[in-house]
Amino acid sequence: MTQNAKTLTPKLFRRQVIDAARNGETATPICRHAPPLDFCGGCTFQDRSYATQVAAKLAALRALWQNDLPAELIEGITVVGSPEPFAYRTRMDYVSSKGRFGLRRGGKFNYIVDLQECHLVPPAAFAIARGVYEHATALGLPDYNLRSHEGFLRYLVVRRSPQDTLLLAMVTAAPDHAGERAAAMEQVAAHALVQPGVVGFHWLVNDAVTDISFGAPMRHWGSDLLEMQVGERTLAIGPNTFFQNNVHLLLPLLDDVRSAVGGSQGAGTRVSAVADLYGGVGTIALHLAAHVEHITCVESFAESAA
Repeated sequence: MTQNAKTLTPKLFRRQVIDAARNGETATPICRHAPPLDFCGGCTFQDRSYATQVAAKLAALRALWQNDLPAELIEGITVVGSPEPFAYRTRMDYVSSKGRFGLRRGGKFNYIVDLQECHLVPPAAFAIARGVYEHATALGLPDYNLRSHEGFLRYLVVRRSPQDTLLLAMVTAAPDHAGERAAAMEQVAAHALVQPGVVGFHWLVNDAVTDISFGAPMRHWGSDLLEMQVGERTLAIGPNTFFQNNVHLLLPLLDDVRSAVGGSQGAGTRVSAVADLYGGVGTIALHLAAHVEHITCVESFAESAA
């Protein structure tokens, strides 16, 4: 391994991508909160064409490996762009803090940009999330203060299926042992479940100072799982479950993995054994199952493996 590979940090690699993109073709952002119009950190490159963004990532990847791989392999590196650069996420975690609901300002952990729109999920899904948050605060549920670590509402998590059904989860700062918040949360859940496409609502608790958008289950209303139709199979995920985050690239990714595994042994020969590590709900393992002799899926997170 070269010295360059040893010292390249994720922050430096990100900087290389940003610098390459900044030199590319400009575009008009579709969101009022994206730079340079505002400071939302959710979309760094809306003011650059999507082709420029993909090219910047490709240039950074080739630079990363240029001293470690043969030239023909470097030239063979490609980046597969999303067929749709907006409304592609299967999960979004919106922060609730100090009267703002949205995403962090670029480079500012404690500053939340109060979003009125977001195009990382379908606009209707964001509108539902925003409405649920506003209903919660109207009922008197207080935001969480990222500096003082006081308050209640920390995150609203949106899980979205390829069929555009939604599972929502509200992450709060403390369990409600005294029952003071239960009635209000009941009303929030009822409001969420009458929204188009919402199949379930979870109340999760993260009572640690650590800022994460996952939590221990407190209660749920409606469906506890979100069905994800992936090709011929229906998978089910919970509010904390890992799942591939680009709804448009999911099947192409799985097909490429299957082709790579099958092609490694030559035509007409089945691979004898495959290990799918960090397997989640078994998305890759199930897609490969009919094409290999034996597959072992390994996952330590109980919600995914259940």
